[in-house]
Amino acid sequence: MTFTGLNQDESIDMGFEGVKIYMFCDGYVDTFISAFRTFLCFAGGLTYNPEGGPITGSHIPPYMEQANVEFLANTMNWNLEERSITEYEYDTNLI
Repeated sequence: MTFTGLNQDESIDMGFEGVKIYMFCDGYVDTFISAFRTFLCFAGGLTYNPEGGPITGSHIPPYMEQANVEFLANTMNWNLEERSITEYEYDTNLI
């Protein structure tokens, strides 16, 4: 292959990392679904206001928690178990 019309930065990049080609292995629809599921893992708790809405409050929304639990189970084969202890007393001087 011969590329013409490259500026100096593009030539350096091509010489360093070569050509990068991206493809959608599962098609556009499945890729969109995968991207949306990834978005659900991170979208939530977007403000400092604990009284905010279901997405904007400073808390982890239930859908976000569920998306992360499902990701770990389906992708990493790691099934989380709910803990009975929800609060732990600790000495801040040890941190």
